Amino acid sequence: SHSFEAWAARIPGWKTVIPSNALDAYGLMLSAIEDPNPVMYLIPKALMRVRGRDLIPGEPADEKELKAMIDAPVNPEERKKWKPRWPKTEAYRVPLGKARHVMQGDHATVVSCGRPQVLVEAVAEKLAAEGIHYDVLDLRTVYPYDWDAIRSSVERTGRVIFINEDTEVCNLSEHLLRRTCDELFYSLKVRPRAIGGKHIPGVGICPVLEDVSVPQMNHVEKEMRELVEEPA
Repeated sequence: SHSFEAWAARIPGWKTVIPSNALDAYGLMLSAIEDPNPVMYLIPKALMRVRGRDLIPGEPADEKELKAMIDAPVNPEERKKWKPRWPKTEAYRVPLGKARHVMQGDHATVVSCGRPQVLVEAVAEKLAAEGIHYDVLDLRTVYPYDWDAIRSSVERTGRVIFINEDTEVCNLSEHLLRRTCDELFYSLKVRPRAIGGKHIPGVGICPVLEDVSVPQMNHVEKEMRELVEEPA
């Protein structure tokens, strides 16, 4: 399998979104439906059953209660009689084109989206406990992306790394890195960095090979540490 947010972002006239948590998935879906333009909604399959930190308005706090309401029983006979009891949720919208400012920090900026965003936040929290504070941005909208948020952060920190799992060749991060060099060159203290997936054919249903082909926690941590340690 492959990520293809860069392909989607290149279609003129389209908007492309990719959530990293359940609340944003809900909010982006409502905004995508209501937007007058075509919106491509990308769902990271690795996050499909991951419960978010922030609840959707109206979502039961008890995970077991929620599963009992919406998960069909395995037994075929019970399944015939079963009907879902959907929670009475409230409308929640995420504006398209607006990044989520997850953590504030002055040492460096990290920009990500989708599945890698979960890794980025975990690493950023670990580094924060050591006194290394990252400014963490979740794009949410791949295009039109929130350049104002990126620019404001990079101008303050002077260091930036872009992380996603799309193939490293012709990657969205490469575009953002190029624009950073073009427009924010004199704000940079060190070279900007980008991490993407390996440029290899799809590996089918082999989880081990698939994991090796995209950024994982140890790789993300290594790159984020090296960025802040690089001399200005």
